[in-house]
Amino acid sequence: MSIGQAWCKDQPCENSGVCVEATGGRYCVCKGGWEGDSCETDVNECKTVECHPLATCENTAGSYSCQCDEGYQGDGLELCTDIDECLTSPCHQFADCTNLPGNYTCTCFPGYTGDGLDSCKDQTFCKDVTCQHGGLCFETRESYQCNCTLCQYSSISPDIDECLTSPCHEFADCINTPGSHRCSCKAGYTGNGVSVCKGTQI
Repeated sequence: MSIGQAWCKDQPCENSGVCVEATGGRYCVCKGGWEGDSCETDVNECKTVECHPLATCENTAGSYSCQCDEGYQGDGLELCTDIDECLTSPCHQFADCTNLPGNYTCTCFPGYTGDGLDSCKDQTFCKDVTCQHGGLCFETRESYQCNCTLCQYSSISPDIDECLTSPCHEFADCINTPGSHRCSCKAGYTGNGVSVCKGTQI
């Protein structure tokens, strides 16, 4: 074995570097992403690489990657486009989805309260309702009803047809009941029937 061949015998180069014998010594030819006498040091490409303005550079062993910010998609280097989260209908059925740059918001329909994502509850069914003869308004799941158990009127008093004054929403039906009335959104619409009836008509 010649003296020259002994320089690289112990394979001194790390991280797949190639040992090259030279007169009186040796040196390592490092692969991309590594540097140092023995290719032992990772090159932090993020110090010099420019990712897309809407991306973050992540240094990895011997390399790097550009990751688009949350709410965006693309290669991270030259392209990061906004993701329209509303296409997947992430909001509650009684909420509107608004796409924003890198984000989105869910807003409950008028007359409903909640975070718009998991909850939109109508807590205003009785807000615009006045039950006749001292009746009490009680909210149901999708509407309301007047409880006339303690209503102060006699059986000989004529019932007032409240539907004659059109108290309901334009997309709701008014149902007259003894001593009161009830508003129910038409098919294809949802809401309290008084101030809200929203949806796609079937």
